Amino acid sequence: MDRIVGTSLASEAFERVVEAIISGEFEPGQKISEAELARRLGISRGPVREALHRLEGRLVSRVPR
Repeated sequence: MDRIVGTSLASEAFERVVEAIISGEFEPGQKISEAELARRLGISRGPVREALHRLEGRLVSRVPR
C-alpha cells in the first residue's frame, strides 16, 4: 500500500482499504489494525477509523477485544 497524499484522507483511506481487500492483500477473516493501516498509509488513526466504520457490515466486521 502506498502512502496517502492529498484529497480527503478518510475517503482515500476508504478507497485504499477496499482495493486492498478486493486484490487479496488482506485475507478473509484477517484482523485489520487501525494503527497498522494508519502507519502503512502515513496518516493518523482518525481517517482510518472513519474509513473502517464506512466499511462495517459490507467488507469489514468490527470485533471488540
